[in-house]
Amino acid sequence: MPSPASDHVVAGLTTTNSTFFMSPPSHAENYGKTTLFISYTAFSEKAVSVIMTRLFLLQLKQKPPMSKSKIIIITGFTSILILVFITSFIGMNALLQSNKQFEHFVTINQRKIQLSNDLRTAARERTFSLLRMLSLKDESALQNEVDRIARFGGQFAADREEYLLLADPDGEEQVLLKQHDTLVKIAGPLQNEIVDFILFDEYETAQRLITEELLPLQDEEVLLMERMISLHQQQGLDSIAKNKKNCHSIIQDTWIMLVFVLLISISIVVFVLRLLERNEIQQESSQHRLEIALDDANKANQAKSQLLSNMSHELRTPLHAIMGFSEIIACKNDLDSKLEKYNQRIFNASKHLLTLVDDVLDLSRLENGKLALTIKQINLDNVLQECHSMIKPIAEEAQLDITFNSDIAYTVLADAQRLKQALLNLLSNAIKYNSPAGSIIVTSETRKDDRLRITITDTGSGMSDQQQRNLFKPFERLGAENGSVQGTGIGLVITQQLIELMGGVIGVKSTVGQGSTFWVDLNLAK
Repeated sequence: MPSPASDHVVAGLTTTNSTFFMSPPSHAENYGKTTLFISYTAFSEKAVSVIMTRLFLLQLKQKPPMSKSKIIIITGFTSILILVFITSFIGMNALLQSNKQFEHFVTINQRKIQLSNDLRTAARERTFSLLRMLSLKDESALQNEVDRIARFGGQFAADREEYLLLADPDGEEQVLLKQHDTLVKIAGPLQNEIVDFILFDEYETAQRLITEELLPLQDEEVLLMERMISLHQQQGLDSIAKNKKNCHSIIQDTWIMLVFVLLISISIVVFVLRLLERNEIQQESSQHRLEIALDDANKANQAKSQLLSNMSHELRTPLHAIMGFSEIIACKNDLDSKLEKYNQRIFNASKHLLTLVDDVLDLSRLENGKLALTIKQINLDNVLQECHSMIKPIAEEAQLDITFNSDIAYTVLADAQRLKQALLNLLSNAIKYNSPAGSIIVTSETRKDDRLRITITDTGSGMSDQQQRNLFKPFERLGAENGSVQGTGIGLVITQQLIELMGGVIGVKSTVGQGSTFWVDLNLAK
């Protein structure tokens, strides 16, 4: 079913006059359509403004969108939290690093002090062992002292090697270590020499070496170790003071950063409060203007409804009178063919204008939600038979083959009168836009989703994808307005809304050059 002009067939289609579809539009028809279109369009714009204004006010009052001020507030406080977290993290990390370095230094420093004490003790003990050896005559006792001296010597060497690994690469500590190294190089061989003299019973020589050389070296070494210990103790005190200063500096810097963050936060709060105040004033002003616009739109909508009501009365009455007199004239047998043709054209034009009035009123009631439907269980076969009986003479007059393939009596939930109106509209479009000597096939079948699908397939010229997208727009005839087929472009809009009010769905599949298939899905009665 190609370019579907949106016209529907009313109950008056029971007439067998094919000129309703086939005769060209007269001046009266064109004037009537133009008048109705202008009136409806003017007031439809007001109706659209009513709907848009109501929706906008509803959004303002019930569910306002995320405003710019709210975004600023959320962003600002998120930034504040992030800055506070970063500041705290930096401060805590700096404190942890400072404490870790301090703990490492204290551990090394304490170990150096311990090693210095051990070196001093080992030097003294070796000297004491040499002095004791001078008074011993027993070989076993002498050997024990020799072993003791060797043991302290090994401990002294190990402690000194460890100390060298921990020592600072430069500074006063290196100066003391060099002096100690000089003493060790002298004292070590001297102690070994004294042990040899004692073991060979040269006590006087050993005594002289101890008194004149070893003891002064020992005193100097002990003094050097005490200087080492004092140096490390002072370094420990300096390290404590330095760590305390570093911690104080870190805390101070952290507080400065937090104060800076606080100032930024206050600035953001002040800015947002001012922005909110300004937005609130603007919103109140906008809402006031919208309320005024809504009031004006409501008045315009009421005027539109009143106009349509008056139009229904003022147009229907003379149209029925014209049609009645035309039928009376048609009953006379003395009319010549020319007058009979004019009379038939008057009747068809009046009937067409009456259909336009009905269409406009239906569309207006649908837009305002005032079209009441009676949804109940109906026999679809009865509706299809009525449609068949009404549309078949018109199809035959147009030399079209129409087939209804529905052998099962389905029961659906719908309004019988409005469903018939919708189906007749689709069938009339299938006739008007079909190819010469074409065909129309109507089928009905159940679907898996507890629905019934009615399909109306024609053999017309079909529609493009762009035409299908514009199919259900009001007053859209998809280029057919330039042809000889009559229409207003609102029939399919009415059909779609009627089907949806009955809980159904309408759609179309079309291929250019092959025809169109309109389908309607309705709920099956349970």
